Amino acid sequence: MSRDGFCARQFQLSIVFIDYRRWEVGWKISPTMDTKFILAVYEDLWREMRRRTNGDILSITVHFGDLILLTERNGDLFAPLSPGMPNKPEKLATVIDHINRRFGERIVKYGEHQDHPGFFEKG
Repeated sequence: MSRDGFCARQFQLSIVFIDYRRWEVGWKISPTMDTKFILAVYEDLWREMRRRTNGDILSITVHFGDLILLTERNGDLFAPLSPGMPNKPEKLATVIDHINRRFGERIVKYGEHQDHPGFFEKG
């Protein structure tokens, strides 16, 4: 998304449990391509989901919606945000993305997020 110059204005998390119950929530957010901010939104929604429900999870869907080009994003009087320009956290996220593309996936990571072993890696 950020590689192509887009910002998300909506973040949605959908969980399907083993018994096919579903939990979904979406938040409208300020237009952003800041990975660290998006991970914080994800963590907040995850905690909310675990507070409200429990059970074994079958699938997780993350959806970014209401996309706009960075060049079309308005500025903000109350935040250091110039119209159509990335802010400092977004610039950092872009640099991290470039490093990871050049030297290999996950060379630079955000905090404690770890890769989840897939079906075949579990054995």
